[in-house]
Amino acid sequence: MSSIYDWSTSSASNANADGDINWAEGQAPSTVNNSARVMMQRVKELLNDLGGSIVAGGSANVITVTAASSFTAYANGLRVRFRAATDNTSSATLNVNAIGAKPLVKITPSGEASLSAGEVQEDGIYEAIYSEDLNGAAGAWLLINPTAQSNPAGLIAPFAMATAPTGWLECSGAAVSRTTYSTLFSAIGTTWGAGDGSTTFNLPDLRGEFLRGWDHGKGTDSARAFASAQSDELKSHTHTATTSSAGDHSHTMPTSDGNGSTVEVRRGNGLGGTLLAPTSTEGAHTHGVTVTATGGPETRPRNVAVMYCIKT
Repeated sequence: MSSIYDWSTSSASNANADGDINWAEGQAPSTVNNSARVMMQRVKELLNDLGGSIVAGGSANVITVTAASSFTAYANGLRVRFRAATDNTSSATLNVNAIGAKPLVKITPSGEASLSAGEVQEDGIYEAIYSEDLNGAAGAWLLINPTAQSNPAGLIAPFAMATAPTGWLECSGAAVSRTTYSTLFSAIGTTWGAGDGSTTFNLPDLRGEFLRGWDHGKGTDSARAFASAQSDELKSHTHTATTSSAGDHSHTMPTSDGNGSTVEVRRGNGLGGTLLAPTSTEGAHTHGVTVTATGGPETRPRNVAVMYCIKT
């Protein structure tokens, strides 16, 4: 079936360019009205294609569109504007008029790239232009106005709700698809776990954890590996302890009378001075010191529970 894209920029070629329009020399008068009406139809079809009224079908990452223009093959310059039915969660394709799915790509400062999650948003109106030169000359749809993403894949952020928002996953250590979350996989790879080793990879597990800046090249932990975990620990330190006083007391001071008997030594007659004599020994002994325990089962600062999520 013909479409406006079959028309030519050379007027002489438009005599029979469109199968439903006849502008040939010597045409019958009866063909004029129909040809003019079909031309009006073609213009309206194009306006519909570019007006953003087409609602996309398919799924989040496999988008389908039925254009008003009935083209049946892809060619440079085909254009559609569509209203998205849902957010994309990773790279996406666009299939127009059931011709076949082609990548939906964007142009970045580094060149052509697949879409990232959230660059197509539900109810957003998007324009795509087909180019045979994209996708390694295999053809692709260029998304002219992807939704700007300020958060790169792999960003970790705390959220004040119990479920992850669209475009984010909870940092739960879960194994997720390398295909579904291809952008995130490209960003973090298997740093936090290789999943099943082929089709999945692991997210960081930050449940119940505090985050600490990687101190590579600085401090005592300069050799610590990126993404490594540390158990809780107290820095080495000392405590000062004293024993309790037992109160005032005295010791006896025995001496011998030369016959093996113990006598009491007195100083009489008001004589002063110092008497030097050993006291009895108590022998080697110890004193018990009790340091009262305090605290709970872990070392932690004051904190509030939030959900850490990672951008996909």
